Amino acid sequence: MKKNEVTARESCAEGSSGGRGRLAIPLTEKRLLSEKEMEALYGWSRHTWRWHRVRGSGPEYLKMGSRVFYDREVVEAWLKGRKTSSTSQPAGVKPC
Repeated sequence: MKKNEVTARESCAEGSSGGRGRLAIPLTEKRLLSEKEMEALYGWSRHTWRWHRVRGSGPEYLKMGSRVFYDREVVEAWLKGRKTSSTSQPAGVKPC
């Protein structure tokens, strides 16, 4: 299994594989991502994503019971908004 593939049992947010085996679902095709998948796809630890959630500085997320999921499109837009061209400015702040 490739690095960016997670089994259905590990990460299926929309159902269960029923214990009949494991389906490899490429992360590039998934819309809702778990914390574990976010870590694998973007390289930031689960703790970093949690820290952003607590501060309210991260992307919007969905909470289902105790599990947290991120919409890939929302995360991509949030990351794009953090681009900066100067080290003297906080990420996401455009110069005047």
